[in-house]
Amino acid sequence: MGIWKNKATEFNGVTHIRKDNLANNLLYGVMDFLQWGFLQVGGFQNITRNPAVTDSFGTNDRYRLRYSSDPSYTAGQVWEGFRNDWVWESGITFQGINPIRVSGVWIDNSFYGPSDTTYSHYVDYPNGRVIFDTPVDSSKTVSAEFSHRTVGVARASESFIQELLYDSYDMESGHDYTLIGSGTRNQLGQRRLQLPVVGVEVVRSLPPSPYEIGGSEYVYNDVLFHIFADNEDERNDIRDIIVNQNRKVICLINRGSMKEDSNYPLQLDSLGSPKPSAIMYPYLLGVGGYKWKDVQFTNTVSTDMEPVNRWLHRATVRSTFTAIMSNI
Repeated sequence: MGIWKNKATEFNGVTHIRKDNLANNLLYGVMDFLQWGFLQVGGFQNITRNPAVTDSFGTNDRYRLRYSSDPSYTAGQVWEGFRNDWVWESGITFQGINPIRVSGVWIDNSFYGPSDTTYSHYVDYPNGRVIFDTPVDSSKTVSAEFSHRTVGVARASESFIQELLYDSYDMESGHDYTLIGSGTRNQLGQRRLQLPVVGVEVVRSLPPSPYEIGGSEYVYNDVLFHIFADNEDERNDIRDIIVNQNRKVICLINRGSMKEDSNYPLQLDSLGSPKPSAIMYPYLLGVGGYKWKDVQFTNTVSTDMEPVNRWLHRATVRSTFTAIMSNI
């Protein structure tokens, strides 16, 4: 009788095998917080045609898109920017400047909106590219105005984080970037993870401790922030930003409940473009949103590592997060 009363045959703390539990909610919740936070402090660059934004040598127009080879599409359908991870969020203002949402493309200096019958297209923001419904000849000059993030955030488990692009702001020469298959950029957008970037990893730390009678416990998880930059100053800035969050309380999203929403996904569609009713991060946590639990940065420490070479500078920040879990 005691077995049935104590539910000894059932899992503790689990209601559905397909629902994200603490580790995933914490991982993606911390990533959401970082991505939104970096934008709030100016972590984006606007790329415009007029005035023209060029590289550090003044020889390459960054608004020009490159003809890209993607085996999933017909040659000429995919044109990508010099950086991926374009900003799709709205409601961001930093020192009076807003990120640019892509409104269309220029082809040989003529503008075409997404639904234009001649050059209809959609924008894949995460991969920093424009996909045309029909191929565009490689002899054409294709350009766009957009904003890209200046600090990337990714799961540390992503395989391509080990294949970091270095010095991605300085394209090899004034024309190499726009050539098909040129240099280190001959990779698909989802594999071009540029510096600086923060790789986020969740690891279990201390054993749980009792919170109250009835099964609730404090559960502790450490989060590692692996920082990669191509210069020491950027590494130090990002490290300090994260360390300064010690004792900061953030909210996690209940991703299980969010996925049950009939409108899911709530931000980007399957093609990487914002949905017309895309919900911004603060509203996901607001009244009527999907707020789950509060967690806090604690015991935050950092370790700088010797540069791997002249262009790869690294640091790791470790922080312990505490959550109260019931039915454990």
